Amino acid sequence: MELSLTLADGENTGDQLASLYRWLRQDPDITDHIDVRHGQGTAPPGTMSGTLEVINLAVSNTLALANLFVAVGAWRGTRRGAPEVRVERDGLVLTVTGDDPEKVRALIADLGTANRP
Repeated sequence: MELSLTLADGENTGDQLASLYRWLRQDPDITDHIDVRHGQGTAPPGTMSGTLEVINLAVSNTLALANLFVAVGAWRGTRRGAPEVRVERDGLVLTVTGDDPEKVRALIADLGTANRP
């Protein structure tokens, strides 16, 4: 499953994204089952900016996806005023605002059914 992570617009977004990238790359529960790459994405339609930084992910299984959401929630817990993290798969965009287990399950279910007939 191919995903991309971006952050909600705000102050120091590039620095925050770099911090999240390092956080994910240092977590063996993530790197053992997810290919984490720093990349470029296109700006949303109607915006003035040319490109946005993104974290591209290739997730191998559902357990790895759950670990990803927990890791993102844990990273957000270490940041004062942590930005929302947007997860995109095949045009479906979901927002991570915490690490509540019930919300994590709902996000996984939503991503698992993205663009399925």
